[in-house]
Amino acid sequence: EYGQRGMYCRGEEHEVTLTWSLTSGKRIVKLDNNEVYFSLGKRTEMKFECAFQIKGNHTIKLVANVALSIASPTKEYRQFEMFL
Repeated sequence: EYGQRGMYCRGEEHEVTLTWSLTSGKRIVKLDNNEVYFSLGKRTEMKFECAFQIKGNHTIKLVANVALSIASPTKEYRQFEMFL
C-alpha cells in the first residue's frame, strides 16, 4: 500500500514564534525555541518579511503586518502569513 492515512501521514510538527518589539524595532524568529532570524528595523516599519530554511531543504517565509488594516479593500488581508 502506498502512503498512510490519518495521524500517521502528518509528518513532523514544529513551532514558529515571531517576537516583534514595536518600541525597539527588534524582530526575532524562533523555530522550536531556537533562534533562526534576528533583525533590527526602524520603529516606523509597518511590515516584516523573512525566510529561512529548515530540514529537508524546505523554506519557511513569514509575512507580518503591525496591525490589521481598517482600510483594507478585501477580506483576504491577513496580519500574519506563513508559507512553506
